[in-house]
Order: sequence, then C-alpha cells, then structure tokens
Amino acid sequence: MKCERFNEVVKTMTDLQQKVLLKKASEYATDDDRLFNFKRAAASLGCTPEMALLGMLVKHIVSVVMMVEDIEKGRFRNDMNVWDEKLGDIQNYCTLLKGLVIERQETAAREDIINLCTTPVTPHIEFGWRRSRKRSKRKRR
Repeated sequence: MKCERFNEVVKTMTDLQQKVLLKKASEYATDDDRLFNFKRAAASLGCTPEMALLGMLVKHIVSVVMMVEDIEKGRFRNDMNVWDEKLGDIQNYCTLLKGLVIERQETAAREDIINLCTTPVTPHIEFGWRRSRKRSKRKRR
C-alpha cells in the first residue's frame, strides 16, 4: 500500500473512532464520568474497571480473530463496514483503557500528595555506623 493511501486509511479510522466515541458517550457515560460504564461493570464483577473493560474488549478481538482465520481458509469477508466496525471498536476500547489508566495515575498522585500533607513527620536520627549483616570474625567480649 502506498503511503498516501495508508494516510487516508489512518484519517478514515481516526474520524470513525471519534464519531463512535462521541455517539456512545450518551449511551454509556454520565455527564460527570465518561468511564462510568466500566466502573459500574467492575463493581458488579468484583474487579477493576480496567479488567472489566478488557472483558468487553475480548469479544471484539475474538471477532477479528475469526475474520482473519476466515482469510486463512480462503473466505475473505469483503464488507469493509464490518472490518471498520470491529477494528474501530478495538481502537476505541484501547482509548478508553488509556483514559482509565490516566485516571488511576492521576488519582494515585493526588492521594500521594494528600498523604504527604496529612502524615505527621517524625525525625529519625541515627548515630554511628551501620553494621553489615555479615558477622565479624572477631570474638566479642
């Protein structure tokens, strides 16, 4: 595939990804939390939102794997709309996973700052040298 044609594919997939993510937001998110659906699923399943998302993503990956296996068997599915939908869903789940990971990182950083600000600090002063864990061969008196 020529570079120019590939760049068109990238643009088409990026545009489709954005369109679907914006449309699905109204179905699966709240006004306050774009990732709400995965948090609710995680609470129901007793896992992290990231793991809940992976469970949903696997369905799409399995579908693409089956389509590729069909190619191996000489049965190419020529409907590009199906390919666009399946591959676009996988891209979208990767973007949503990135959002969950960023949110977790930012939450952890805020918690670290809060802990630093609220944890009392007690000075610790050591005098002398630390002894190594190896015992000295000298006899102790």
